[in-house]
Amino acid sequence: MQGRKDYTEKLFTSFQLSSRVPKENLYRKLRETLDLRFLYKDTKELYGKTGNPSIDPIVFFKPEIEGFPYNKEKDEYRCPMDKPLPFKGFYTSLDGSVYRNYWAAPKECKACPMKSTCAPKIHYRKITRTVYDEQYMRAYNRQHSKRGKQMKKLRQSTVEPVFGSLTHYYGLRKIGVLGQAGAHKVMLMAAIAFNLKKYLRKGGRKSSQTFFEAIIDILRQHLIAISANPANQYKFS
Repeated sequence: MQGRKDYTEKLFTSFQLSSRVPKENLYRKLRETLDLRFLYKDTKELYGKTGNPSIDPIVFFKPEIEGFPYNKEKDEYRCPMDKPLPFKGFYTSLDGSVYRNYWAAPKECKACPMKSTCAPKIHYRKITRTVYDEQYMRAYNRQHSKRGKQMKKLRQSTVEPVFGSLTHYYGLRKIGVLGQAGAHKVMLMAAIAFNLKKYLRKGGRKSSQTFFEAIIDILRQHLIAISANPANQYKFS
């Protein structure tokens, strides 16, 4: 299902996040210059009718930090004034996510003519990136390749609507059994119920409709029994 991002100011007492973005920032210029609302109409048919809303189609993803090229061999960034931001260590957030910290020398930032726009409120410019940044970039490049775009269209019209229906209408936000084997059987039963319902709706024979409706009812009862037994009292043979 196609999602849209409603932009609202993020207020922190008297601080407005958007006011801190420089006027010459590339993404600010793109937003002011380009009207990309036509993408909603052009991509509407690529999304399912049910399921969780997607990321807004016109939200920009920033695979690289503008003006700060990365040198993989030295494991450092270079600022627009060609000063290094070397790797300084790891940081673990409260939710357990691990990040890599890079920052410039405070003396160099203090004497830099661009400090007022680059790091106006801090002593030096700092960059924080996830430890999985390389994997994210690989996935980003694969997604934007010709093959990746073809597979994305196929996935949006086949797999994603099914998962959306299973989580929203078939009670599969959580699986009430323990172990991979039990979860696998739950998914198989849900898939059978989904396909039977689709079969009846899209052209099942009338002579077999009562029979399949009975099967769907039995499967629904099994799913209810499974979800009602979180301690795995519902055993599979």
